[in-house]
Amino acid sequence: MTKIPADYWAGLAMVAVVVGAAYPVLFRVIDPSIPYFIWVGVFVGMLAAVMLSLLSDGQRWGTVMFCTSVVASWVLLLTTVGSSGFLAIISVVFAAVSVYLVHRFLVGCVILGNTVVLALASYLSSANTMEIVLVTGLYLLLQLGTALTSLAIIREQDIRKRLSEKNIELQAAGVLLEESTRTAERLRISRDLHDSIGHKLTVLSLELEAARHSEDEDARKHIDKASSVAREVLGDLRTTVSEMREEPGDLTAALRGVVDGIPSLDISVHVEDHVRAQEEVQEVLVRAVQEIATNAMRHAEARKLRIAVREDEDGTVTLEARDDGRGSANPTPGNGLLGMIERFDAVGGDVALDGSNGFGIVARIPGAAQRVSAT
Repeated sequence: MTKIPADYWAGLAMVAVVVGAAYPVLFRVIDPSIPYFIWVGVFVGMLAAVMLSLLSDGQRWGTVMFCTSVVASWVLLLTTVGSSGFLAIISVVFAAVSVYLVHRFLVGCVILGNTVVLALASYLSSANTMEIVLVTGLYLLLQLGTALTSLAIIREQDIRKRLSEKNIELQAAGVLLEESTRTAERLRISRDLHDSIGHKLTVLSLELEAARHSEDEDARKHIDKASSVAREVLGDLRTTVSEMREEPGDLTAALRGVVDGIPSLDISVHVEDHVRAQEEVQEVLVRAVQEIATNAMRHAEARKLRIAVREDEDGTVTLEARDDGRGSANPTPGNGLLGMIERFDAVGGDVALDGSNGFGIVARIPGAAQRVSAT
């Protein structure tokens, strides 16, 4: 079952509150001062404008749509004298939403404009000065409270996003450090084996070779056998040392370690079982996954990210990633993506960007698998 994000529930709740506030006029419990169908048309236009502004992704026309919806709400409020107590709730909703959609200066303008319109509507409904002051002051405080609450939520989300980004960066550094440490330890052990046991076996082989010239026929047979065994052990040792130097790290564990435990993004990482990469290529892939995950949170505002790594028949290692966030017809790489592209270029690879459906990346390193076996 697909989980509906909290943002959608919040949007539906906002629409329900606005419709509920307009209930007395929509169901003709109270007649507006303008023709009913014109009032309903303004109401529907207000809802359409605010929904378009929510879908604008911060573009300038979205600000225009939101300001239009605010002005439409003022028209509704001033043409329903007697039910302003219900419709005034719309001003509170718009004050809360404005923090997400427009600049802080415009948020203040929206709250100020709402307050003036509410005061005028209260004046048209009642000549009681105290009632006008109380109603206007109450809704002003409600607007300020909801706007500040929304602002606090946005700041908390930004802090969590930055923490997640730093966490990804820290985990990537930890993965690379762990792999570097493991590689250094393998090299140390291989050198120790080569320098100590390998040296002694070489000396043993030389001594046995010298002893073969003995005139004792029976002793020479045993010496020949011992010399053959020493050469085999020395060959096995050299093979083991070479394999320890060339052994690739666990690519699956490394890539999953970069994105493990990220709370704000549903990430899946799939690496084909036979894919192997040397330390240089693995570092490029780890840094790529780090940048892809960070980009999905910071810019795409994605909820899901899918990453897959495969090895083609010609030895090319291919990384494919796609999120469900905001795409772009002509994606322009920023500093992070440019750094990733440069890393792939340095190992003879290439990167293709696709913003048609979410944001996708296909990065290839030709011959990476052959490089592992040829080292």
